[in-house]
Amino acid sequence: MSAPGWHVGVVGIVAARLVERFHRPALVLAEEGGVAKGSGRSVEGFHLYDALARCSAHLSRFGGHKHAAGMQLPSSGLKAFSEALEAEARTTLDPAQLCPRVRIDAYLEAVDVGPELAHELQRLAPFGAGNPEPVFMCKALQASEVRLLPDKRGLGPGHLKLRLSNDLDAIGFGLGALALTPATSFDAAFQLTIDQWKGIERVQLKLKDVLL
Repeated sequence: MSAPGWHVGVVGIVAARLVERFHRPALVLAEEGGVAKGSGRSVEGFHLYDALARCSAHLSRFGGHKHAAGMQLPSSGLKAFSEALEAEARTTLDPAQLCPRVRIDAYLEAVDVGPELAHELQRLAPFGAGNPEPVFMCKALQASEVRLLPDKRGLGPGHLKLRLSNDLDAIGFGLGALALTPATSFDAAFQLTIDQWKGIERVQLKLKDVLL
């Protein structure tokens, strides 16, 4: 997607949000003075840099890696570039790769989830494409409190805010549609983080998926 007037400094963030929401490779370009500059993000299984290289006849310049890339081209060439890249995606991508998946790095018992492990994980930071943040799985969790937080943008079902029975907090962004109650036992995939609020430090589970 592209348009005049968009700020080139934020197109990468927008592309990342589109991938997160729709689980499709996304390119966002800002047009100015007959030139389109932009940034792209990809999903597992679609090497973005290689795809751009195969469409490079339409580009003035490009660079990046398999997960993210930047590119520039004349605005007049956007239609041809878009068609070439879409053709490349149809050839390369399997439909199964367009379904969101959660990669689990390790299974934990509830008793192992706490401040000591959270602080140890912080020593592995910073996390990113070459150093993904670990995702854990824990079974038979139970919430003592369940709250629904509205999405301030007015998009989606809102967010789950939980206090677990082992006195840990959990947040599930975009998971507000789940029929989760304090009496419900559930399995969860999550990242373990440390949340600070008004000088108070608490361990928080950042929920990636929940199985009731």
